[in-house]
Amino acid sequence: MLTSLFYKNSSKPERVGSIIGVNMKEVVYFLCLILSIFHISVKANDIYAGDCEDYPFLASLRYNGKHVCSATIRNKYLAMTTARCIDNKAWIKFSVVFGSSNASENKTEVKNDKNHPVYAIEKHPKYKYKTGDYDIAVVIFEQITFTECIKPLKINDRPSRYDTRVLVAGWGVNGINQFQNNETSNETNVAENFKWTLTQLLDVRKCRCAYGRERKIEINRMYCTEANHPATCVADDGAPLVIANGIYGIGIASNMGNCSQPSRPSVFISVHSYSIKSFLNKMIEKYKPVSKSESLKKDTKYL
Repeated sequence: MLTSLFYKNSSKPERVGSIIGVNMKEVVYFLCLILSIFHISVKANDIYAGDCEDYPFLASLRYNGKHVCSATIRNKYLAMTTARCIDNKAWIKFSVVFGSSNASENKTEVKNDKNHPVYAIEKHPKYKYKTGDYDIAVVIFEQITFTECIKPLKINDRPSRYDTRVLVAGWGVNGINQFQNNETSNETNVAENFKWTLTQLLDVRKCRCAYGRERKIEINRMYCTEANHPATCVADDGAPLVIANGIYGIGIASNMGNCSQPSRPSVFISVHSYSIKSFLNKMIEKYKPVSKSESLKKDTKYL
């Protein structure tokens, strides 16, 4: 009976974690169950090979010459990625490759038209490693020239509905089994060429239910996409979440390794929430080039 979900003992109501005999954990579980019953998932879509002209704002962030995360171009000298990706790493070992769909291309540290050294990295001051909240950072590089394969991502200023169709792309690992085998290794088996898929935003309430206490999903600063879909994974962090018309971006991938569990929705940091947008605007102003003779290295840090 449904009443058993609310009352463990009708003669002696719960005293801890309950209100008027109602166990709140069981109430939350019941609500999650109801949401799952009445929610209709979209059919999982195929994964497609990507092309740089289709995702000109997607870049490959390298560490010691190897792809570690994705990055999203914001302007000619700044790209967005996750704080988790750069945390406790030396800025001098990073580089960014633009205008290429191949994660192995330009592994050399020598600068060329696509491969650029990083001059500074900076994460959001409120970033929390355990929860993934404020999981956003910026990487700074010399000004680049925009082409058909290198363009900035336009950001949508307004929040999107939970049923909005969205595009996801990146160089994530090739399958869950490979992720599990490389979970504690620095040698992540990334896809040779980036791929993309079509999915839709998930009701944040369902996303919260799926993660429970494992990760706190913040309504105003995060998006989630459908579970049991081709999802973001290791090496996708920092990749853009784009509205299906392909014009505006609304977030960047922040999966925290949860792709090993297909029942977990993919999580994205909202780039139009006030606190995130304020941070990005501050970084754009801070690192705005004044002249070629003025070095950005004065502000670099080991984070």
